Amino acid sequence: MELRIVYGEVFKKHRTPDGSYHPENPARLDIAVASVRNRFGHELRFEEPPRGRLEDVLRVHEESYVRLVERVCRRGGGWLDSDTYVCSESWDVALTAVSSCVDAVEKSVSSGAAYLVLARPPGHHAGRAGRALGAITQGFCVFNNVACAAAKALELGLSPVLVVDFDLHHGNGTQEIFWEDPRVIHFDAHLRGIYPGTGWVTDVGGGEGEGTKINFAADYGFGDDEYIYAFQTLLPPLVDHFKPRAILVSAGFDGYAEDYLEGLELTEKFFRFVGALLASMARSRSVPLVATLEGGYTKGLSHGLAAFIEGLLSEETEVGIVNPSARARELVNELRIVLRKYVPI
Repeated sequence: MELRIVYGEVFKKHRTPDGSYHPENPARLDIAVASVRNRFGHELRFEEPPRGRLEDVLRVHEESYVRLVERVCRRGGGWLDSDTYVCSESWDVALTAVSSCVDAVEKSVSSGAAYLVLARPPGHHAGRAGRALGAITQGFCVFNNVACAAAKALELGLSPVLVVDFDLHHGNGTQEIFWEDPRVIHFDAHLRGIYPGTGWVTDVGGGEGEGTKINFAADYGFGDDEYIYAFQTLLPPLVDHFKPRAILVSAGFDGYAEDYLEGLELTEKFFRFVGALLASMARSRSVPLVATLEGGYTKGLSHGLAAFIEGLLSEETEVGIVNPSARARELVNELRIVLRKYVPI
């Protein structure tokens, strides 16, 4: 599958208003871009991001929240909460991140190429009005990039949309936004019991959306074999059942072993596999594939990101013998039991 990358120096203009250190900082993109260029040279096509558009954000976020972010930025920046900052330039940067993902959906439809958006700030913790599902903060996120892209895909008639999130943390903002929407299938694999404290196996959506929100909540220390087993077992039957017409990805690399945060022990093996799995699913169904950067701070960006891209390009899902722990098998089976009310799995 052909892959195009959206990146621009504009994404590095989002920084703390007082110059203090924060793990979600412009250097993340230096690591990411250097990793991609070192591994692939000029093999990949880079595209400049579009100009940010307010209407793209208002597809999913309440206007009162959006205007709050704008006001804080216009007056020089500040902290939306104890985790999440904006500076004077963050308004334009955050709009550009959203519009980059929105445009990538349209371009993937027209070109048949997959798109990877290397943008920041990240987005999957941002709900309609900021904090989502009772989380105490927005977890570094300003606007929900992948949710805005999903809303655009629905506007284009691409229903249902599959959103796959493999960040270390649960995408509570995405889940909240589409909680009752059956047109968005949200598959989220994350470490249980950490921020934001959501994404339990029994969280399956509400109203007409019941049965379309799928959460694999992993135990501390799970690694490649546990995650590959979960994705191999759960994702193909979900895709076969729901038949998505677009695949969007919240690509977080903070689950990489020895990244900034601890909890999972994932390596290149998993990230290469998941890239290949998603690409092969998109190609076999002739549907657009768009991934956007979420977490990942050190080794996840320098190692996991490049492996993910290798998988997207190769579509080779064969990983040899997979030997997951008994606990992983147990958790996957628990989720299958919950889902059987809605999906033949």
